[in-house]
Amino acid sequence: MDERERQVKALAQRVAFTAAAARNAERIAETRKTCLQAAPDVDPDALDRAAPEYLAGAIDALTGVLASLEQQTLSPATVRLLMKSERARILCAVVAHRGLNQKQLAARLGIKESNLAGYLRELAAESLLEPSPADGLRGRAYSLSAWGRLAWAKILDGSLGIPIPRDEVAAAVAASSGDRPAAARVRAGAKPAVFALRDPAGSPRKRK
Repeated sequence: MDERERQVKALAQRVAFTAAAARNAERIAETRKTCLQAAPDVDPDALDRAAPEYLAGAIDALTGVLASLEQQTLSPATVRLLMKSERARILCAVVAHRGLNQKQLAARLGIKESNLAGYLRELAAESLLEPSPADGLRGRAYSLSAWGRLAWAKILDGSLGIPIPRDEVAAAVAASSGDRPAAARVRAGAKPAVFALRDPAGSPRKRK
């Protein structure tokens, strides 16, 4: 998959999740802006919308959105990946420590940077992570994609049965929701499944 194809796939997923939460005006505006930025080298006014190539591209785009809407559950391959050592912890750390570059994230997790690089590539290939600017640092940071937020919600509510150290869960819950008392309850031994997960781009999503 080349870079442009990956970008289109990620955009289709973002549009699909926006459609599923269409009452969120902020997310709709963000997605519309992303759509406009997806092809900066194309002049929309110069396109021949009756051309077969344009129609084929439009069909591909719609097919991508429909596939994303149909697949708003984690695939077996994604679940198997998250069950592997450290992968779910990495998602948790990305939530807890937004803006850290790869080197700093490796230090937080106690994982060799070379190993972490491979894990991050796997998670990105599964569309769980997407690159984002590091906070005033050299290197690349990561954030959760729409699929990554879905995976994180399932990790948090315990439905995948993946154990993560409670202090790491607490830090992620606090960072994603600003709920410091909830984080304290995790440290005290409460099950993470009782908490709501706040989507950074939207409102809280309750455990099913």
